[in-house]
Amino acid sequence: MNAKRVLNARSVAVASAASNGGDDETNNNNPFSTSTSSNASSSAISAAASLTVDEFIRSGDVVAVGPGELPAAVLSELAKRLESGELGSIRVVAAGDAPAAEAAVAGVPQVKQQSKSTEENDATTPDVAILQADEVDRADLSFIACRHDDGFGASSSSSSSNSSGALPQPQLARVAAAASASKRGTVSLVASPLLLVDRLTGDVPVAVELELMEDGSGGDWEEAAEELDDEFLGDASLGVWRRPSASGIPRSHPRGGDNPHAEVTVQGGVTLLDVRFGEGNALSLLGDAGAKYEDVLMTIEGVPGVVGCGLFTGPGVAGVVVVGGGEDGSSPKVMRRPA
Repeated sequence: MNAKRVLNARSVAVASAASNGGDDETNNNNPFSTSTSSNASSSAISAAASLTVDEFIRSGDVVAVGPGELPAAVLSELAKRLESGELGSIRVVAAGDAPAAEAAVAGVPQVKQQSKSTEENDATTPDVAILQADEVDRADLSFIACRHDDGFGASSSSSSSNSSGALPQPQLARVAAAASASKRGTVSLVASPLLLVDRLTGDVPVAVELELMEDGSGGDWEEAAEELDDEFLGDASLGVWRRPSASGIPRSHPRGGDNPHAEVTVQGGVTLLDVRFGEGNALSLLGDAGAKYEDVLMTIEGVPGVVGCGLFTGPGVAGVVVVGGGEDGSSPKVMRRPA
């Protein structure tokens, strides 16, 4: 397949719209934004964090925490309960630099997750993972996390942003590894009942290996992008885009613009791509808009070079806490994955 089709042909209209600052993907109702500030009050977020701890976290747990305002609120709640003695021996595995900073500010002890769980290091394996969801399937609680914020929201707390509002991209490979290792599964928090949907739609984030050159560039990501595009030909109508270096800014080019994302890891380099089904378009596979999420995920993870995916599904999803999801419209609601 011609790589130029992945990066150019199907993306022209969206790139033009992004550069003009208009259209469906770049407005204040952007469903891809993980901003919570316009959707929930601080008291509603605190209530959701408290309910999350009540329902899913126990004394002695190792808790994996991803980026976002809602997981950061859970960290604050954990700090309060550790200080009061209501919980004890809680440790955090930070799935990224942003949650590590939040945990340090909150004063919650941290441990590093080992790449493989053994009897000796089992104490560092997460018991539960807490992530912020961008969209949740209300039937089986599958969800998408770590989407790109096109500038009208922030997936991390404002303390992580710079003066332009740009935020570091989420470290998806670390998020996916922490979630998959969690013994009791992953709990997502979602900012609004409006983000509960009948079928997941839009962008699916994918982390792929990147061979970093001395100048920080890397071109081998295109092989993974081409294969992803082949797998979802006719399904992902907007193609496969590489992300820019920061979130919180509009995307202007399918190759990531002048400063494409590149993350240095212990294993090498990682960059973030998005398989773009299009706003409001259901995740589909081989033309089937009702394809099992597990099949979509297996297809993505089967592409050589993929080291993480922002689609979370199956038995590893333990539940969701919905901010403002209660009957009164302000209290949170817990939903558990059907048996």
